[in-house]
Amino acid sequence: MEEELEIEYGKLVGDNFEYRIFTSSIILGRNKSSKRYKKVKVDVDLCSLGGIKDLISGHHARIFYDFYRCCFAIEVLGRCGCYIDGVLHLPGDPPVKLQPNNLVKIGGIEFYLVPTLLFGSNFNFFIPFGLMMGSSASNSMDATNGSNNEKEVGFAKLIGDNFEYYMQTYSIRLGRNSKISSVDIDLSSLGGGRNISRHHATIFYDFSRRCFALEVLGRNGCFVDGVHHSAGCFPVQLKSKNLLKIGRKEFYFMLPLKSILNSGPVAMGHDGGPGLVSFYFFYWVDFENL
Repeated sequence: MEEELEIEYGKLVGDNFEYRIFTSSIILGRNKSSKRYKKVKVDVDLCSLGGIKDLISGHHARIFYDFYRCCFAIEVLGRCGCYIDGVLHLPGDPPVKLQPNNLVKIGGIEFYLVPTLLFGSNFNFFIPFGLMMGSSASNSMDATNGSNNEKEVGFAKLIGDNFEYYMQTYSIRLGRNSKISSVDIDLSSLGGGRNISRHHATIFYDFSRRCFALEVLGRNGCFVDGVHHSAGCFPVQLKSKNLLKIGRKEFYFMLPLKSILNSGPVAMGHDGGPGLVSFYFFYWVDFENL
């Protein structure tokens, strides 16, 4: 039987708490349950640690490992924002790179992020990475295939009645654009109706489970193949041809049939420590038809 691999990415260290990170992405905020929000559960409940309730949103911030920049980063979601070394960052700002000596403050709670050994040097991690490598990967593709024939490429594809979206990053945000924040896919502009939150859902590649997953953030939840999932539930594994419904908008999640580039493993360092991780380059094309 294959031994399950547990990877510690890092830990959050404050005056009265320590939280070890075993996934590539965690949510900080406050747990809550009401008729309006049903049940919202986060990885780190800052209110239970003494944070000021009025300054902490249900989903206030996301800390994740940015495999493109090889560093930890924080994405601000809560309306009151958060401070990093005394500088205020608000929802809609680009994710901020976190260094080990950066002091993070959310709702009165202060803490540091301490990276640990990310991967052992003898560990090969099979992930789609090529699209994030910029011109060097594009040049390799041309050398391997002669031409990319101007095909759309991506790790996955979302397809609905009046739109088609290729995922070319490991994580995308769905919801509705507003004056203070924007999303990758504005479902309200695609006929999704009024029941769509600004940050309604995230589709991301779950490196620990080696699959794509859907994390529900909006209070009205979403449906996957007719099954309702509420905000705060465990991220739902996505498979090709899953039918998603958010608000009134329905669309399919599609995985590719094959890649057009496989350049072999490449060892890369990272800011968090001496570990190395072996990546495989992949450009995904030729999606299934519905």
